[in-house]
Amino acid sequence: MPSAVILSFPDIDAVIGDIRDHLDPSASWGIPAHVSLIYPFARAHRITPELLETVRAVAAGTQPFEVRFDRTGWFGDETVWLGPAPQPALDDVVARCLAAFPQYPPYGGEFDEFVAHLTLVTGHSAQEAKDAERAVLPELPISTTAGGLTVVAGAPEPGGFDVVGEYPFAAREGSST
Repeated sequence: MPSAVILSFPDIDAVIGDIRDHLDPSASWGIPAHVSLIYPFARAHRITPELLETVRAVAAGTQPFEVRFDRTGWFGDETVWLGPAPQPALDDVVARCLAAFPQYPPYGGEFDEFVAHLTLVTGHSAQEAKDAERAVLPELPISTTAGGLTVVAGAPEPGGFDVVGEYPFAAREGSST
């Protein structure tokens, strides 16, 4: 069973949830709106306490930060995604995750460049993808907070994924969280 390290944004499902529910299979698998940082991660039965401790350490070295999804993008003709505005804190957590887990390159090393994105539509017709993009554009920008790393694992089937661990980012100095 596959797993992933993600930035989870369940709060923006209020804006994009209907689109994802119908057009992104990962929503039915039980994965909230997210940006994948490492996918595929370790096979579920190989997620050790040591791997999770490394995820926790990366999270502990990061402060919460704002993510502002301000544009759409496409992979091919059938995948539409939301792209985050440039954010040094996002770039930093991506770089630290990749450095912590060089044995798990993003998307198995299939692509030359890591593109931070939140998938809206995948595996549907180009027309459905265009319609979804048209529906979400008036909602942009969508702002949220990245508050930690989440490890999910499971099977790509309805309800098939579970949270293995949630690792909050360090609280900002002077905050009550």
